[in-house]
Amino acid sequence: MNKQLLKDYIHKSFENSQSQQTGPVITISREYGCPGIPVSDGVIAELHKAGRSVWHKIDREALNLVADELQIDPEKVDQVIREKNPGLLSEMMSSFRVHYVPSDVTIKKKYAAIVTALARQGHILILGRGAEILAQQIDTALHVRIIAPREWRIRRAMSMHSVNEADAAKLLDTIDRERLYLRHFYSGEDLTDYNYDLILNAARLPVDAMVQLIVSSLQQKGMA
Repeated sequence: MNKQLLKDYIHKSFENSQSQQTGPVITISREYGCPGIPVSDGVIAELHKAGRSVWHKIDREALNLVADELQIDPEKVDQVIREKNPGLLSEMMSSFRVHYVPSDVTIKKKYAAIVTALARQGHILILGRGAEILAQQIDTALHVRIIAPREWRIRRAMSMHSVNEADAAKLLDTIDRERLYLRHFYSGEDLTDYNYDLILNAARLPVDAMVQLIVSSLQQKGMA
């Protein structure tokens, strides 16, 4: 989805915010090592086959929009929304820099506003980065969580990054911790299974099966 189309979506969303025109939206959250990208791509492909409304997937595109609006690097945006706020002293020191650097809170608020606007406009699948929290108030939403046992995810990380078991475990713990923080930051509390419509075990279900279950759930909810 190109940048101009994303901006058009956001503009329409703000125009429609008073009329409560929202969704439909799919959010896919996953534990590290689970196949979020193949599943989300498969869902989009299946929806396009059905010949109904065109759906768009949002992954890093939201980060790029935030970076563009705040004139900072997209990697900085990704880093900030995953990490805890640096504290008052660090924020004060940032304000004295020669070149303006937006605060971590500013970046997180901008990201939340953009993701919420995209979700509200509808026919969007958002992968990861707290979208299931930001879209919780949308009735026409399907929130999916993909999980797998720790040992399975470690083996996946070893294969994905060509690292040994110890390094894979450290990577898994780090990313799990970052994702947990992000969800807690936007929700103010720990999420539970009840925040999701569908929880899928990647260790027991192949990608194609997960795709079909998601599409079937969309149809059952009248969203596709």
